Amino acid sequence: FDLRNHGSSFRDESMSFGDMAKDVFRTMDSLDIATASLVGHSLGGKVAMAAAFLQPERVEKLCVMDMAPASYSVADGSQWKTNRQLIQALADMDLDSLKDRRDADAKLAQSILDPNVRAFALSNLVQDATTKQLSWKCHLDAILNNLDYLATWDRDDIIDTQEDLRYDGKTLFLAGAHSRYIRSIHLQDIEAAFPNFALRTVPN
Repeated sequence: FDLRNHGSSFRDESMSFGDMAKDVFRTMDSLDIATASLVGHSLGGKVAMAAAFLQPERVEKLCVMDMAPASYSVADGSQWKTNRQLIQALADMDLDSLKDRRDADAKLAQSILDPNVRAFALSNLVQDATTKQLSWKCHLDAILNNLDYLATWDRDDIIDTQEDLRYDGKTLFLAGAHSRYIRSIHLQDIEAAFPNFALRTVPN
């Protein structure tokens, strides 16, 4: 399932967690799926958590990879600064001046040194078979415009009641050993919102 503005999914200027969680349930409804176990990575992890808060009765189990119910900043020691730099670098690329993905990789390498990160990011780059024109498969402008919001975690954007954000179903948090998105400072918030959680770390 591609979130809005990602992959082949529809494009929209709004990227609130509440709206994207509702997209998940609309997709489930269209497929006649009453309940499901949700797995989300990174931004998808935040959307999966929001969905579990919004309609917990429809979420059998939850798996959140490399994300906590937290806000991030460029100065908090997480990798958010690196992610922000990457997305800005992609937005700054003049696709009309590039011939192909190899050309794009060489250009991106001027600001993003990690070849694995570049390869992942450039998987969003497509080339028209006839015109050879390069374009982004994702709606990069919308993602860039919502970037500051996507770093946050605000309950009021998820549910419109004064109830605490809480999901009592079984929840697995998967943290990367070299990642800084799930840390000890997040455990109190995780336990408060997901009392039936387990945390596992993936090595290397």
